[in-house]
Amino acid sequence: MKLLSRLLIGVLAVLIAGAVALAIMLPPGGLSGALLLWRVTGNGATLADAFAPEALREVGGWVGRNGTFRQGDIYQPRGTAKAVLVLVPGASPQGRNDSRLVIAANGLAKSGFIVLVPEIANFRRLRIEDSDIDLIGDAILAAADRPQGSRVALLAASYALPPTIKAAMQAETRDLVGLVVGVGGVYDSVETAKFLVTGGTNPFGTWSFLAIHADLVADPADRTTLSAIAARRLADPSANVDDLTASLGEEGKAVFALATARDEESFDEAKASLPTALAERLVNIGLAGSSLDALNADVILIHGRRDRIVPSTEAESLAQALKPDQARVILLDGLDHADPASLRKDDLIGAISAAGALMQWRDAGE
Repeated sequence: MKLLSRLLIGVLAVLIAGAVALAIMLPPGGLSGALLLWRVTGNGATLADAFAPEALREVGGWVGRNGTFRQGDIYQPRGTAKAVLVLVPGASPQGRNDSRLVIAANGLAKSGFIVLVPEIANFRRLRIEDSDIDLIGDAILAAADRPQGSRVALLAASYALPPTIKAAMQAETRDLVGLVVGVGGVYDSVETAKFLVTGGTNPFGTWSFLAIHADLVADPADRTTLSAIAARRLADPSANVDDLTASLGEEGKAVFALATARDEESFDEAKASLPTALAERLVNIGLAGSSLDALNADVILIHGRRDRIVPSTEAESLAQALKPDQARVILLDGLDHADPASLRKDDLIGAISAAGALMQWRDAGE
């Protein structure tokens, strides 16, 4: 019996020593950050989760400005909520039902956040419209109406980051948002488009660009045709699309020429040939043409150096465009465009640091 007691004490001592050593090695907020990272990347239940009830997903929505009903999901922690976070879906046909987003929202809720996920129909169609800014803004206002709403954070990835930041700068919202977290986010939509089309690291770059930017053209027939071209080539890069390109109008042909540019020089020439309205819309999808002075929130920008959709220089450029010390940039070697499955062992400290920063922000208001 004594031998067993000594053995248990020894094991406990080793575990305590290991936990202390781990806490020393990890960045500030590292332990809670590691737990959050484990949850949001879908690696399974933790020991802590074994003693914590599942988060509750409420499908419904909230009332926005002018009495407009906004569809969305609310993830409620079963325990104490410490802050509210608006999780903006990316451009995906699954929208707020994307399995990766659902896992992330559940993980955030288990970590003490009330999570609001707005329904953005345009994003499901891979379209980005100015009206989406108001939709995200209404989600911010709904989050602020919660008892914990004095602490509102925003989380968005890729092309969803620009409208999210613009929503955080609206007159009604700018003093409500304390933190914006961007993952693989766009700053300069023109430079991102050029990288996507001519960068050479993504074999589907041209057709991904076309899928995302088909909505640049005003003609609904051209939009439909460009989307069909993108879908056909994404499914089969060698597929013949002559029957589709033959029916394109002037604007559709201009966007197709931009999407199929072979190098940066030909891209710049195609861009210069765009009708003025098209060129302006291409710029306005991003943030480079906007003043960011009205953004009062702190910003954390997480980006993969090997991102094949949005180059990591976008995070650095956005940080430089913000006020001094407003943004923190965390670059990860393995992360490929906000896909948690692409994280490598070398990324763990950086990823834990990012998650820990969010948890520290959550706890700062206690």
